[in-house]
This record gives sequence, C-alpha cells and structure tokens, in this order.
Amino acid sequence: MNDDNRLTTLKMQLYDGIITEEECRRKVKELPAPGRRALKVASILLIFNSSRWSFNVILVPLLLGVGDLNAIPHTPIIFAVCQLFAGIIGMIYSNNVEKVKALCIVGLLLLIVTMVFIVTTLLPSRFVFHLFYSVANLTLPIVFLYGAYKNQQAKKEELE
Repeated sequence: MNDDNRLTTLKMQLYDGIITEEECRRKVKELPAPGRRALKVASILLIFNSSRWSFNVILVPLLLGVGDLNAIPHTPIIFAVCQLFAGIIGMIYSNNVEKVKALCIVGLLLLIVTMVFIVTTLLPSRFVFHLFYSVANLTLPIVFLYGAYKNQQAKKEELE
C-alpha cells in the first residue's frame, strides 16, 4: 500500500471513530515524507558535483603546477561549498517533514547561487556546451526544491 492510500485509510478510520485524533497524528508522522526520494537524489548529485568542482578547480591546477592558491577563482569555490552544504542538509532532513522550512531556504539559496554562478562564469564564455551545462546546473536546485515542496504539502495535510 502506498503512502497516499495509507493517509486516506487513516483519515477514514478517524472519521469512522476507529482511531483517535492523537493516534492518527502519530501514525501520520510515522509515514515517510513524500519528497524524500527527490531530495536524496538531488542531495547525492549535489555532493558529487561539489566534489567534482573542488577537484577540477582546486586540485588539478595545483597538481599540475599551473597556479597557486591566489590564482584560483572564488566563484566556483563558493558554488562548490554551497552545493556541498545543500547536499548534506538535504540528506539529513530528507525524511523529516518538520524541517521543510530549512529545506526551502537552502533550496532557494542554492538556486540563487547557481544563477549567479551561471551569469558570472559560464554565460560570458558563449560556448554551446557551457549553455547546456548551465541548464544542467539548474536542474539540481529545481529537483531539490521540488522535494522540499512535496514535503511542505505533506506538512500542510498533516495539520488539516
């Protein structure tokens, strides 16, 4: 039985007087969050992407002896740190409907940082690949926000 059917069954049992309101609320809280899968997928990809950015921007130039730490651009580093932070927060709170506000804030900040990164770094290059890569970078914050939105809907249903 999927989560929607369980929620409908609990509401019917409450309406029929089979279970009490407190018992219904407790059982609803035990249901897994509906946006957990989208949040976990986005979080894992965010962590992977941040490690890839860190490797490409920091370690490769240092290992090849091309530059020093002062020559490393700051925008990709900030982007990678924000993605890592959002990925960790998303993994921790993906199944917690109570922390939906924190997930929405982190998702919006990630979307803003991604858009700033695209405008400052990728769009000035005017390569078709970079334009495609810009769109690909926007998908992770959107999937993250979708999972947070699904959890927010579940929280609203829980309060009704």
